[in-house]
Amino acid sequence: MTTHSALVELARRVPKADLHCHLIGTIRPQTAAELARRHGIKFPEEPEHFYSRINSPPPEIPVANTAVPLPTPTPTTVGYSLLGVSEWIADVLVDPSDFAQVAYEAAQDAFQQSNVRHLELHFEVGAYLARGIGYKTIADGLADGLDAAASELGTSARLIAGIDRSKSGAWGTAVVQEVIDYPTSYVVGVGLDNLETAGPPEQFADAYALARRHGLHRTAHAGEHAPTARNVLSCLEVLNCQRIDHGYFVLEDMDVVTRMRDSGVPFTCIFTTSRRSWRSWRRESIRWMAALGLPIVLASDDPALFPTTLSDEYAIAVDVLDASAHLLIDLARRSLAAAWLDDDAKRSMLNEFEIESSELRQRLGIAEPKGEQLRQPIPPQSAQEGTP
Repeated sequence: MTTHSALVELARRVPKADLHCHLIGTIRPQTAAELARRHGIKFPEEPEHFYSRINSPPPEIPVANTAVPLPTPTPTTVGYSLLGVSEWIADVLVDPSDFAQVAYEAAQDAFQQSNVRHLELHFEVGAYLARGIGYKTIADGLADGLDAAASELGTSARLIAGIDRSKSGAWGTAVVQEVIDYPTSYVVGVGLDNLETAGPPEQFADAYALARRHGLHRTAHAGEHAPTARNVLSCLEVLNCQRIDHGYFVLEDMDVVTRMRDSGVPFTCIFTTSRRSWRSWRRESIRWMAALGLPIVLASDDPALFPTTLSDEYAIAVDVLDASAHLLIDLARRSLAAAWLDDDAKRSMLNEFEIESSELRQRLGIAEPKGEQLRQPIPPQSAQEGTP
């Protein structure tokens, strides 16, 4: 039997992809402070201090009778919201060299801390356009940083242009048009960001249709803040999403669970959240999602700000999902298979993964897989009764 410590070591060392990671959420506090000094920007406090105090309040939504019970609302410990801190940090990205530096460091940290071989970074286009920074500046700077990481570390990366769902549908279409008008090899998809309660997926149907016509991949945050499975289904059927970011409230409707399971569309899930009071709810939700056969892929989201690493998220899976060594390897394989790479690049990466994971099994004394599965816990109440 593989020991717990060996499983945690495997979680750190297995090659993997991180497909849901926000650029702003990767910026080191030291880098934020350095860039702020460079541009004469003053923070309310030093980044080392406010990074450690991020604790977003839960959204104001009904909490009764959810499939996985939400925690009872309590006064939030004094801290900073993730969105508020993200606004402060966004101010320090001004020049192409700033974007290059943080993109390189994101790839470097992911590789060194978690053996991430492929990273897909979300960058919120509107946050920079609103500050008067042109899309070309952003895209070129990020590309320079990722080029340097590829050259020095041997890592792969792609970029996902974020659409702020608190804006209008026309705004979303304009963001997609920016991506189309200045094509790069790195920007391969679009995503719908910000609080889920700020704007429904249907509002951005035209933007996503435009993205699809021009061959851009599509994902969206859904099932994270609004206690309904409807938004998850809308992202699949209206926005034609190829991945769903988060998705935990899909459990509110077992018919939608079945639809999503049949679709094979992956959910990028993160055990850690800035809403500290919701962490146990989120982990339990991911456990049910895995038990019900939904294709989950572990990711890091905002690793510098929570803080976490992708290795930490895999290590949490050892306990929350009761994951064996073989299942950890399968989760890593699944992350690479869901990457937005061309067929040849993906095939090469998966071939390398099979060789390296087999060697890693041998070094850690792990036998070859024998068809192990996740242990099946008792389904949440709605699944037992067959009702939402």
